Amino acid sequence: MRFILTLISLTLFICSSCSDKSGNSQLTEKIVFRQSPVDSAYASLRPAVQTFTIDNSKATIVKAANGTEILVPANCFVTAKGSKVKGAIQIKVVEAFSLQDFITGGLATISGDKLLMSNGMMFINAKLGDEELTLDKGAALTVSMPTMSGNNGFQMFTGNGSEWKVDSTMTATDYAIPLPLNLLYPEGNKFFWTCVIDAGEKKEDWFYLDTSIISVTDSKYENTIIATQEFKQRSNALRMMMINMSFFTNHDYYFGEEDCRKEKNNYAIWKVYYEHPDRSFYESDSIAKKMYIDYFVQNEKKIATFCDEVNKFKRTYYSNWTDTNYYFDFRTTSLRDYYMRALTYFPTGDTKELKLMNDHGIDLTATNAFDLLQEKGVGVNEINELLTYNFRRQSLLKILINAKEVIKNQEKLSNMYASTVFSVSVMGWINCDRFFDDPSAGKAEMYVSNGGKDNLDFIDLSLVIPELNVRLSSFQVGTNKYSFTQKGGPYTKLPIGRTAVVVGVAIQHDSLFFASKKINIKDGININLAMNYISTPLLKDSLKNAMKL
Repeated sequence: MRFILTLISLTLFICSSCSDKSGNSQLTEKIVFRQSPVDSAYASLRPAVQTFTIDNSKATIVKAANGTEILVPANCFVTAKGSKVKGAIQIKVVEAFSLQDFITGGLATISGDKLLMSNGMMFINAKLGDEELTLDKGAALTVSMPTMSGNNGFQMFTGNGSEWKVDSTMTATDYAIPLPLNLLYPEGNKFFWTCVIDAGEKKEDWFYLDTSIISVTDSKYENTIIATQEFKQRSNALRMMMINMSFFTNHDYYFGEEDCRKEKNNYAIWKVYYEHPDRSFYESDSIAKKMYIDYFVQNEKKIATFCDEVNKFKRTYYSNWTDTNYYFDFRTTSLRDYYMRALTYFPTGDTKELKLMNDHGIDLTATNAFDLLQEKGVGVNEINELLTYNFRRQSLLKILINAKEVIKNQEKLSNMYASTVFSVSVMGWINCDRFFDDPSAGKAEMYVSNGGKDNLDFIDLSLVIPELNVRLSSFQVGTNKYSFTQKGGPYTKLPIGRTAVVVGVAIQHDSLFFASKKINIKDGININLAMNYISTPLLKDSLKNAMKL
């Protein structure tokens, strides 16, 4: 009976389209944590189910215990039948950010046959009393979720906690948000360096672009495309384009002493943006790319001759160079491909346009901003849009403020927690992951059996790769035998040679058993895991210690 009650207490429900025998809409069941015979051992260690009471008629920011923030727009929830909801509702949130959370929550990092490197998971649900709620058509929550590292390459997934699929609806903004220049460029114009004399980290050895043309400290660029992350992301592309369009103006640099301080750069590409900050990205990008391509077409033969002459000069200048040495090497790539590579540094598919909002003279960060805007006569739909915009902007500002502090204190950004901001149009489990794409992944049949003296009916086994933040569940393939690859379904390739940890937890006759073992992943190994009795209070530390490589 105790086991049944434990399972019931761990179950939450989400609204979806279905009907009972009378034709009325009802709910299908979704579980926060997957049922397991070891639930009673994990119950106190799992990430908490946090409950927040809010007024559905007002926009509200829900702040969870571990840093997740959720903007809930006004009137966004409806019943299973589509009826509008008035009054107080309950929001349920679960934050799962650590490998221990994944193990105790039964959460796996896999999509089909591909491993996922998780950057954090969370669960969101809503109820009105005992009645489950769903988001109204067209409504979305905006979530700012702390993540374990930078977001490069990470995507948003939805699923049931053990199987995930990419959800393209959970996108970032489709518009660019202006940010304070002093936060976006904390080093000011020095962000736009042109070359480095010494390969060290001494900033005095870095040389910068002409500030009479590129000057982000100029207040006239506030609230323009220059004051956006989207423009900052274009800086590498524009720098490379400038260098490639400056070959002929820097003859002495290539045919004499290589002193980049004497470079004379062609700033035409930068001027496309800096002289017209009121233009859209789409328009300026189109002009800049066409200018760059036209320049190459008009000068292709001259550039080819120039590169050949530089190669010959370098072989003469450096006595140890032979015919196999090339300053410009086009043996594996063509001159055109080399030149056009700069265009690949433009953000892929990024044509977001600048969006400015009228705050109606209200501090949108105030806790009563919704009420103050209503007093101004602003409609609910516009208020929702305003507060969503501000929520996203504040999330970006937090990241920039932290980054500025890191630079000031000479710390490493890699040690910081980043933040992922996205929209949510469905309830349930959400995952910020990246596909593990590595040629080392391959077939790895590994079998685990209990080598302890106790015969155990069931062991909850995990294969954990701490370096990648990966956790896989096991499949029972026989009496006292388990595997991490499912022969009857998609076959999961594993990273051969990586260090991993096998963790086992079992309960039998109210006794708790535990074991862990470090392994190197390879094909055809049998792992003898000695499951031994431990007291329940020791499980938390045992799991924590097992994750240490």
